[in-house]
Amino acid sequence: MNAQKICIPFFEAYHTIYLLDGDGYFNELSHIILDEYPDEIVLVGIGYDGENKRHSDFTYPEDDLLPHSGNANLYIQHLIKELIPFVEDSLLIQTTQRTLAGHSLGGYFGLYLLFQEEFTNPFDNIISASPSLFWHDAFLLGLEDQFNSSNDSLSVNLYITMGDSEGVTMNTLFNALNNKIKSRNYKDLIFDHERFENTTHNNNSIKSFRKGISRL
Repeated sequence: MNAQKICIPFFEAYHTIYLLDGDGYFNELSHIILDEYPDEIVLVGIGYDGENKRHSDFTYPEDDLLPHSGNANLYIQHLIKELIPFVEDSLLIQTTQRTLAGHSLGGYFGLYLLFQEEFTNPFDNIISASPSLFWHDAFLLGLEDQFNSSNDSLSVNLYITMGDSEGVTMNTLFNALNNKIKSRNYKDLIFDHERFENTTHNNNSIKSFRKGISRL
């Protein structure tokens, strides 16, 4: 039997992006990553094997607007206790920084994760595209008030976007949240927001992810 030389690969560290709604966005965004950041980024698309449960997983609190909603805390635990350890420990992907990217309810989830105080936010960067800030009578704006009452720092790079053609309610709440965050002067926060012209709700996802990644 001939002995073969075994080469142990050198594992470099990568910027890891966790993409919510991977079923819908992974293919297009992966092409962008391969074209523009082939040696820098690992893209993790999070989808569903069967029934799509985004209405449940990305929302808190429960609201009659959608059935079986309000389970974002369980989803946060899934990310922290299962998915991130699987990627970094089982797949041996060394990570320099983690980014969470979400659109619509996924964008809402990213902001909810940031301002809730039950779990520590595991992400260095959050890209929140067209967040559904109307959820449960603009609950998130009050949640930020509550967070601010006991916190003067927010260690994250946060990028929030909205399309100018997404309607009055979406844009009004977008302005309100941005003004709140800017007025806080949180320590350690890097914050940027952008409104894209001639952009509808559906057209804002990939545009925002691409722009958000470029500024990290």
